[in-house]
Amino acid sequence: MSSVVAAMLGLSILLLSGVLDWDDCLSEKLAWDILVWFGVLVGMESQLTTLGIVSWISDGVAKSLKSLSLGQTIHVAALYSAFHGMQLASKVPRLLAALALVYNTNFFLVH
Repeated sequence: MSSVVAAMLGLSILLLSGVLDWDDCLSEKLAWDILVWFGVLVGMESQLTTLGIVSWISDGVAKSLKSLSLGQTIHVAALYSAFHGMQLASKVPRLLAALALVYNTNFFLVH
């Protein structure tokens, strides 16, 4: 059973058993707003994927990043400060932490 069928079945049971009435459902304006916008976004995503636009954009971005040849360098630069901070919080001496990351960074970039 799909999640949509389960949700509609659950709502129907709640309405038929009198736990909720239709006014309760209508008073949840934010929920309806989210439901409508979520439906629009899912429908748009589905059509963009079907038309091949998502794969076209991802291929273009991948080619742009490869042409810059910065893929691994960006990853290392983004994570360097986080790993350095974790090492310092673990009481690793500053020089040893920095040298260990430099060594690992060079090893990563060579391979």
